[in-house]
Amino acid sequence: MPSTVTTDISPSDLLGRFRGPVFDARHGYPETMQLKVTDGEGGVWWLTTFDSQYTPSDPDDLLGKAVVGAGLDERSGLLTVDFADGSAFRIVPNPLDPEYDLTVWSLFTPDGMVLIWGPGDRREFRKASSR
Repeated sequence: MPSTVTTDISPSDLLGRFRGPVFDARHGYPETMQLKVTDGEGGVWWLTTFDSQYTPSDPDDLLGKAVVGAGLDERSGLLTVDFADGSAFRIVPNPLDPEYDLTVWSLFTPDGMVLIWGPGDRREFRKASSR
């Protein structure tokens, strides 16, 4: 039976469940990266960048890699996704702009939940269909 994610989970604990092969990686608009990962139970996780810089920037460099860990520096908002081959995908927030209130990245879970990070250290964890 798949484990269920609840809204009282910490970002670190949630990221601890984000594991598996990247089966889809593509650019979104405007200038974002979208990764889809299948976990060990067949659930699909979807990570997407927004107001940030990310490396590597070529989706082909991410396809087929296996996520083995993810770490978040809650102070800076830096998210690092580690792969089995020793490489990593890094999301670095853009500097805060007082005119804009933009999300840095979002992680959708197989349970229909989403962790939204940014701007700054702001975070929201909720059902993906709610607002």
